[in-house]
Amino acid sequence: MLKKAFVLVFFCVFCFGLMNFGFALQSAPDFRLETIDNNSVSLSNYRNFKSVLIMFWTTWCPYCLGQLEEMNKNYMKLTSGGVEILAINVGESVNKAGKFAKAHKLGYKVLLDRDSRVANSYDVIGVPTYILVNKEGEIAFTGNSYPHKEINKLISE
Repeated sequence: MLKKAFVLVFFCVFCFGLMNFGFALQSAPDFRLETIDNNSVSLSNYRNFKSVLIMFWTTWCPYCLGQLEEMNKNYMKLTSGGVEILAINVGESVNKAGKFAKAHKLGYKVLLDRDSRVANSYDVIGVPTYILVNKEGEIAFTGNSYPHKEINKLISE
């Protein structure tokens, strides 16, 4: 009984920590990563210009594939609405991530976080993880599911 209560409390605290309550927004940690095409991308390049939807993912995550494909379908709508997508592959080689991205015809930027440094700076504990950064460089959403409501809010602003 005590073990069940501990698990329930841990789960509630964990979920509570993932919720976004609209308090003061936190600045998104800046990063510079290489793309699968060997270009360099920095989050700060988008500040005051575009909001950015960051998705941390891996090739071995079956749920990530569906999410990556959904973002691919919505890419034109998002970019025309002022939101850029940065799909950050965590801990895998350029060869593995590149083959995966090409096989699934991903049309947005795929970045490589080979040493998980960026994922760690965002406290990513599982994939997929979404981080929505507004034009001011503040984190507007963090979660493990596609942030439809939050993106629509940014696009309509």
